[in-house]
Amino acid sequence: MDDLTAFLENPKTTLKQLQAYASEKGIVLNGASKKADIAAAIKAAKNALPSPSETLTLTRVLLVSRKLMKGADVKAVQEALIAKGYHVGANSVDGIYTASTARAVRDFQAASGLIVNGEVAKQTAEALGANWQGR
Repeated sequence: MDDLTAFLENPKTTLKQLQAYASEKGIVLNGASKKADIAAAIKAAKNALPSPSETLTLTRVLLVSRKLMKGADVKAVQEALIAKGYHVGANSVDGIYTASTARAVRDFQAASGLIVNGEVAKQTAEALGANWQGR
């Protein structure tokens, strides 16, 4: 059982905790007000994301630069971060590597015991479940 499932199925998890989690992750509740309905919405949002290992192949280092990096690889990284419970910004999955995405990467790196620099290179990509094909 993963941490999210344990959180959702814990009888001690409060309605406010579920609402706060959904809000933090940008999950729209569509008027759900009961614990079971909110937990179901959170599970559905998580299950709607593709498996990172199926969709994530990186061929370049992703980082915040003067000219923002954009592309399917950035979008896949954002989806992988969301699937692991990280917030990538108000626009969520938009395929643009902004400061919000870099912040989520840094948080993931710190939690994973990696070098914290906000860049997605070989070690971070592999920790996210990606197939690294860069240099």
